[in-house]
Amino acid sequence: MLESMDGVEEVLEASNGAKALELLSASEFDLVLLDIRMPVMDGITVLKRMKSNATVLVLTNYGDSASVREAITWGAKGFLVYGDISPDKLEETIHRSLGGGMFLSDSAARALRQGMGVSPDGKGGFDLTGREREVMEVLAEGSTRAVIAERFGITQQTVNVHLSNIYSKLGVSSSQQAVARWRELYPSAKS
Repeated sequence: MLESMDGVEEVLEASNGAKALELLSASEFDLVLLDIRMPVMDGITVLKRMKSNATVLVLTNYGDSASVREAITWGAKGFLVYGDISPDKLEETIHRSLGGGMFLSDSAARALRQGMGVSPDGKGGFDLTGREREVMEVLAEGSTRAVIAERFGITQQTVNVHLSNIYSKLGVSSSQQAVARWRELYPSAKS
């Protein structure tokens, strides 16, 4: 598809991340399409080590929030997840990025919003209920389940239900992970 686009002079392909970095060191390119998961060296590492001024678009199957955030932080002008983007849209995105624009496919944008603590409806907090947010704030202060239960006048079983819902919404599996995630999302939260 790339070879059939107007203005494309040459298309080179690397079989792994180390080869991609080697190609980028040997020649100048206008555009680089990187995958996140590649043999030998992943796409984020390639992006970090690149000395090229090429415009970089990530084109991958993996659109988790950490990968999207890291790719953008290291200079990618777009993050596209296969299945989210048609060939016509890819061509448009390539032209837009070469002109200085930026583009995130739908699932990449959604993952980035969720990774920043913004729920799909844009209101923030991963749709935590008011009580779940209160429980999370107290948990982040270092309180035990017993202390949380006493503070809110609820049973420890109810605290467990709240924590189970919180873990599910934050995408974690333990109190420690939930607190770490909470502090990442809300650095000014009490600790």
